[in-house]
Amino acid sequence: MTYDARDGYVVLFGGTSSLGMSNQTWKYVGGVWTNITTSKGPSGRDDVAMVYDTHDRYVLIFGGYDAKGNPQGDTWAFHGGKWTQLHPATAPGARGSTSMAYDAKDGYVVLFGGYNLSLGPLNDTWTYSGGAWTRLTIPHSPTSVNQAMLAYDARDRYVLLFDGDGCLGGACNQTWTFTAGAWTKLTPSVVPGKRYFGMMVYDPVDRYVLLFGGEQGGSLYGDSWMFAHGKWTQLSPATSPSGRTACAMTYDAKDGYTLLFGGSTGTTILTETWSYS
Repeated sequence: MTYDARDGYVVLFGGTSSLGMSNQTWKYVGGVWTNITTSKGPSGRDDVAMVYDTHDRYVLIFGGYDAKGNPQGDTWAFHGGKWTQLHPATAPGARGSTSMAYDAKDGYVVLFGGYNLSLGPLNDTWTYSGGAWTRLTIPHSPTSVNQAMLAYDARDRYVLLFDGDGCLGGACNQTWTFTAGAWTKLTPSVVPGKRYFGMMVYDPVDRYVLLFGGEQGGSLYGDSWMFAHGKWTQLSPATSPSGRTACAMTYDAKDGYTLLFGGSTGTTILTETWSYS
C-alpha cells in the first residue's frame, strides 16, 4: 500500500484474503475504499514491495510471492488507474519480503534485501530511476534480512531501516540509515524489540517516522514507536490497533493522516482500517 501523489489517493494491491491470494487493486480516499481492479495487472501475490516513485511519477511494485510461495521478479507501474508491466534490462533477482522507499534526497527508489527460496535472506541494495534498476556495490551494509522496515525520514533526510528476520536466532533490531549510496549503522540507546513484518512510515505532520506492529517467534506486537533525530521513543496512544503482523501502512496526504489496513494475528486475517494523527 502506498499513496499515489499523482492521482491523489492511497493504492492497495494484492495480499492474502479469506478467499486466498489477491490480485485486486483498491483505492482509498475520503474514508472510502473502492475496488478499481482492471483486467490487466500483476498476478495475485503477497509480500510485494510497493512505493510511489516521485521522480517517475507512478506507483512502483516489485516481487512478492505467488500462491505457491514462488518469489516473483517482475516490475510494474501504476498510474491513471492502470497497471503497466515494465521490462528493464537489469533487475533484482526474484524475491519476496523485500523493502522499498523513495529517497527524496538522492532522487531514486531504494530496494534492500528480501528472501529467495534458494538463496535465503538477502542484503543487496538496488536503486530505481527512469525505468532502470541499478545494483550498488556497498562494502558495509545491513545483515541479510527479509521483512525489514524501510522509510524515508524527510526531517533528517535519509532512508531509515529497522531490521527484520534473518539474524542469528531469528529477528533483528538494528537501526541503519542510507544516504548518498552508503549505509551507516546507528547505535541508539533505546530500540524497539526485535521483530519482522512490522510497518514504518514517515508522518510529515508530526515530523517523525512511525513504526507499528510486527512479530517475533509467534508473539505479536501492537506497540507504536517514533524515530526522530537518531532516537527511538515509544509512544503511548490512548487507543491503538491490536497486535498484528503484515499490515499495510502509508501516509495519506489527501486526508492528512497515516492510514493502516489489515494484517494478521496468525490465525485470523484482519480487515480493519485505522488512521493515526
